[in-house]
Amino acid sequence: MPATVNRLVFYDDQVEEYEELTRILISEKENAVRERDEAMERQGRFTRYFIEDVMAATHSLSYEARIGEGRYGRVYKGQFHVTPVAIRVLDYNCFKGGFQFQREMDRLSSIKHPRLVMLMGVCPDGGFIVYEHMPRGSLEDRLLCKDGTPPLPWFDRLRIAAEVCEGLLFLHTLQPDPIVHHHVKPSNILLDNDLGSKISDFGLLQLLSDRSLVHDLTTDSNVYSFGILVLQLLTGKPANEPEVRFIDRVKAALARDDALKHLLDEGGKWPPELARQLATIALDCTVERSLPRAMESLEKILVDFPKPQPRPPECFCCLINFPNSPPQPPDYFCCPISMEVIKNPHIAEDGNSYEFEEIKRWFDNNGTSPMTGAKLEPNQKALIPNRSLRNAIEHWRNQTWFFHPA
Repeated sequence: MPATVNRLVFYDDQVEEYEELTRILISEKENAVRERDEAMERQGRFTRYFIEDVMAATHSLSYEARIGEGRYGRVYKGQFHVTPVAIRVLDYNCFKGGFQFQREMDRLSSIKHPRLVMLMGVCPDGGFIVYEHMPRGSLEDRLLCKDGTPPLPWFDRLRIAAEVCEGLLFLHTLQPDPIVHHHVKPSNILLDNDLGSKISDFGLLQLLSDRSLVHDLTTDSNVYSFGILVLQLLTGKPANEPEVRFIDRVKAALARDDALKHLLDEGGKWPPELARQLATIALDCTVERSLPRAMESLEKILVDFPKPQPRPPECFCCLINFPNSPPQPPDYFCCPISMEVIKNPHIAEDGNSYEFEEIKRWFDNNGTSPMTGAKLEPNQKALIPNRSLRNAIEHWRNQTWFFHPA
């Protein structure tokens, strides 16, 4: 009898051990399935590059390919197939890799907006992030007229202020977690061939090992920095002096008649009343911290102070005498599929803008990008309206209606 009892106790213990082992195995299986699904989802969001690809694109990270260096590491210009790119080499002494890197790249690659520099892919093994290349460099370089570039005129500076404000508003309204930019400044505003501006380096602060730096930043700090950036657009000078002193100088100039003109960048050729209004908006941002209010004011100014147009011919007959005079649209006004001027522009996953009906028809019949040939998963066929491009095209049509009727 005692032997039978002992066997029963032994079997009960064995059953409990097997049940515990079964629970562990089931839990491990569930974790593995979840990790597999997450990996598959990540694979569909952005292109993964090998270290060999990056080295070939940048001539082994040569000095000649280097185009910048900052807090997050060096930046190199490269080319994948026929597409120019900017490749950031993260400094792993300052950043965490592994799962955190993957998670942040997943999130950042899903964020697309016309006013944000597009993340095209990553090389996780080497800590490389691949972005679209912005050929006109940074706003800081243009304000300083680097390499002999001409000064930005006031209407381009005004438009850039509105574009940066639009991009920040988008980042601040992301759900469930808004993105707070670590430093809104001219060196982080990049320009394309047509001087269109995009915000760079957004979201990278989340990769810093020191998480306290992330918690110290708020959307209010971004609005304050935006106000300083607008003042720099007005004056054309980097904020070398303490920001408080910089703000006080502008306030004092606004309080005195005609004193503001002595602070303005002569290269901008600012209309006096426009400069006063823009300076007031900038100072309000350093106090009230309201981007929506700033955006509303900037949109009104854009209407009140339209970009000056070249003097039109004195008569329509002059146009007939010069058959080569019809102005041609910029390349980016044309749909890459139909090669016609876009009426309803939408941004696709590859970062290019297309005529909505054309790209929709393409996706109905193809599983690749029309421009890059990259394979696209079903969740990569979302289209985002490009309102900025639509406005630019409508403005161009209004100015050239006699050549290009809608």
